[in-house]
Amino acid sequence: MSPGHSLRSSLLRLTGAQVPEGAYDPARNERVLSLAGDHTNEAAALVGLHEAYHATLNASTSYGSAMIACGLLAHAQVPGYASAVDRMIARAVTAHETYATISSLASVSSGV
Repeated sequence: MSPGHSLRSSLLRLTGAQVPEGAYDPARNERVLSLAGDHTNEAAALVGLHEAYHATLNASTSYGSAMIACGLLAHAQVPGYASAVDRMIARAVTAHETYATISSLASVSSGV
């Protein structure tokens, strides 16, 4: 059985409380993971890597660094920066989700 087939099978069997979830907050540059039951399964690895790739993308690009800086200013309640972060996220969400999803799927299916 190929690693990709094993990953698909694992993901398709998960339901409800078994489904791991994650979130990345660029305004605070932090990740939050809820890995549900088995923290060693492919779905947990996929979610963890997906959120890590968001942080990596922000830390490795000038746009991401600007978003982190604006996020720090928004967190410090400097006027105007919360809306700036919202606009930056809206402009970057498709690229971010595409990068994080493809990268995490490739990593998990290759056994990384």
